[in-house]
Amino acid sequence: MGCCLVFEVVVIGCCMMIDVFPYPKSISTFMAPLLVIAPAMFILPLFMHVSLLSGLYILYAFLEMHVKPFRNAQIDLFSGLIGLLFGILVAFTITNFRVREGIAKNQYKRLSTMDQLTGLYNRATIVDLMTKAFATQSDEPEKVFVLIDLDDFKRVNDQWGHQTGDFVLERVGAILRECFGKGDAIGRSGGDEFMILVARKLSRHDLVLLLDDVEARVIGILAERGEQVSCSIGVIIWDGISTFSEMFRYADEALYSAKRNGRSCIVVEKASDRRTDEAEQKPTLFSL
Repeated sequence: MGCCLVFEVVVIGCCMMIDVFPYPKSISTFMAPLLVIAPAMFILPLFMHVSLLSGLYILYAFLEMHVKPFRNAQIDLFSGLIGLLFGILVAFTITNFRVREGIAKNQYKRLSTMDQLTGLYNRATIVDLMTKAFATQSDEPEKVFVLIDLDDFKRVNDQWGHQTGDFVLERVGAILRECFGKGDAIGRSGGDEFMILVARKLSRHDLVLLLDDVEARVIGILAERGEQVSCSIGVIIWDGISTFSEMFRYADEALYSAKRNGRSCIVVEKASDRRTDEAEQKPTLFSL
């Protein structure tokens, strides 16, 4: 922006000097059209264009009145004023187009990355964020993978209708945003399943309290109708070396452990323990 500002001042200033000094008895040629096209040539905010063009016009008027004959100066200042007004109009129009383009880009970005029902990240986005988060190994891991699945959600749709089902999903999305921090990544991975990346230092005790709060709020979503919606939660504490695919597999296993334990349950495990269990379960091959 600074370079554009300096370049615009230099260009208009040079044209101003050419219009005023070499042929003081002639009518100016460059200033009026240059004031019109300058906003299209240089990318600056609207207020900067208006201030810059107005300031340069005042300087131009001062030079004209002191260098050129009065009649010629009047003609030049009138044409320059028309150029200034049209230049401000051009600057306003271009700025308006750029604002609309920026809004459209932001809307497209939001549509392409967010789940429209819950307002959380969609599956592609949350998977991409988690893949990057678990791609770099760490000696001091502070990340937690949380996988949440609503229990018997099909019954809600069958008994109360899909409109109620959508309401439940919307409320779950709102609950997750309220319970987790701004630095945590929250996404709907599909259907009634949600994935959360807790990327901050959190003790196991505080993590369980947080998830208990989530579960309690989910249970209360349809309390006014005398209906209960519960959720099962599988949690894996990162070991600093497991990849996203491994973390997802561990969390999925923890989630189904919660389902087997009667649902409406939270299972918290360490990735290192899961890795050890898998290593012990691998058959040993002997060669004869």
